[in-house]
Amino acid sequence: MCVASPALADPTKEEVARADALFRAAQALMQAGSVTEACAKFGESYTLDPAPGALLNLAACHEKDRKVATAAREYEQLVELMAKAKTKDDRERLKFASDALARLEPQITRASYDVSALPAGYVLKVDGASLAAADLAKARPIEPGDHVVETSAPGQAAHTVTWKVAPQPGTQTFKAELPEEHPAVPGVVPPVPGAATPPGPTPPPKLEPFTTKPAAWQRPTGYALGGVGIVAIGLGAYFGIDTFKQRDARDPHCVGTFCDAEGVRLNDKAHTSATISTVAFAIGAAALGAGAFFVITSFGAKKSTTALRAAPTLGGVVLAGGF
Repeated sequence: MCVASPALADPTKEEVARADALFRAAQALMQAGSVTEACAKFGESYTLDPAPGALLNLAACHEKDRKVATAAREYEQLVELMAKAKTKDDRERLKFASDALARLEPQITRASYDVSALPAGYVLKVDGASLAAADLAKARPIEPGDHVVETSAPGQAAHTVTWKVAPQPGTQTFKAELPEEHPAVPGVVPPVPGAATPPGPTPPPKLEPFTTKPAAWQRPTGYALGGVGIVAIGLGAYFGIDTFKQRDARDPHCVGTFCDAEGVRLNDKAHTSATISTVAFAIGAAALGAGAFFVITSFGAKKSTTALRAAPTLGGVVLAGGF
């Protein structure tokens, strides 16, 4: 069922065609020396069809446009994508991006964030984008200049400052803080220190065991999951064959490790088919296994003792049990 839905959010044919046109326009602008305009076109192409080849060209364009930090972030993103490279093309992209990062490292300005003074539940945004735990785990490339840093926490309004990042290589640290007497957000009441702790839940009643038997839905569900598994495995086989077809169609458009826009598109499409094939086989195997379990357990399943209890709490009831 998951394979049948557009869960992978693949670009439509129209988006792929538009991305290809933008990619070709960007290449022409690069040859004409209009690097900044070319980078914008590469960026639009990658947004429509986020393929590794497009990301590589975008990073190389930003490097040529002397946006070192932006290029480094894109090279790092490509290295993360290619970390488990299995094909020759992916390994070559990984090497290209790794070599570029090593070459640019002496010029890169990086940003780290000290959040030790922030309360639990804080949110930190830089230039409007929230920073996740992964962004705080290590110093990330940042372009020199002014950056808007916004800090907020439960019960407090956002605190915004401008951080001036010096134009020099190395790591610069921003210490995120909230003023001690920051104005409270209207309608939000912060916790009062020393307030009485609400009483805990009352002791649960004694568990009363009862027996269960196989449900009527188990067997039909098992057959349905088995059908889904067979369909998923069939889709996996189809996309596996499609992978080799796309690879064969790509080769005339490539010379060594360099491909034209059509070659890049066909290569990335082959990677997409390979990914779908792998996911489809995995889902098919899981569905077949689950279906077999439901069918087998529907025949003469043993009775089991199950114990449930209901306990009232503040604002509701907790239902718990042991099996």
